[in-house]
Amino acid sequence: MEPLNGTRAFLAAEISGNHNGDLSRALALVHAAARTGADGVKFQAFTLNEIVGLRGDGQAPPPWDSMTLPELYTKLHTPLEWLPTLFAEALGLGLMPFASVFGKRSLEALEACRCPLYKIAKPERHNSALILMVRATLKPVLISGIDVYCPGGYPCRPEELQLRAHLAEYDGLSCHCPDPMVGAVAAALGAKYIEYHVTLDDGVPTLDDPVNLTASQFADMVRMVRQAEAML
Repeated sequence: MEPLNGTRAFLAAEISGNHNGDLSRALALVHAAARTGADGVKFQAFTLNEIVGLRGDGQAPPPWDSMTLPELYTKLHTPLEWLPTLFAEALGLGLMPFASVFGKRSLEALEACRCPLYKIAKPERHNSALILMVRATLKPVLISGIDVYCPGGYPCRPEELQLRAHLAEYDGLSCHCPDPMVGAVAAALGAKYIEYHVTLDDGVPTLDDPVNLTASQFADMVRMVRQAEAML
């Protein structure tokens, strides 16, 4: 299944740093995503040098502004050596594994896993060198802020989303509003790609908690999206 080209929305579970640096937790997140009915599971693939080279070493934005950017990304980092295991697990569960990519080394690691789809994060949406390098793989590329609406704020408040206006311009939504209903509204407005950060139902804190859905909430979102699509 290729996002933006299907007859129904592609629902992506973003793992981000919700694994807390633990591979077994990352695998549990993949299994949780499969149980929700998600179509794909998304990772963030970078080395510290790549992402600091792109975004600098200053203070992290709210709500992580007690840390520097290198400190934040060190905590959020998904080791590249985990990717073959995570991709194999996802594929075995019927999920499409893919990733945001931030540089040559992370792209090489993802290509070795036969990554079928790439995403460019919003801060890199105008980085032509990175985009050209990724497009050279001849794989589909989604760019936040160009193909996919990615509202500001961590979290973004519901009243700030303005989905009707923005989804007239974009084909999908990368949601930083932790409300399952947003996905159903986006689908009803024609979104073909909907992405939320997902964490486990175990109550263990993670750095992405301001924007996370729990796995149970993500499953509710999937159910509401599919119901909304059936009503159209």
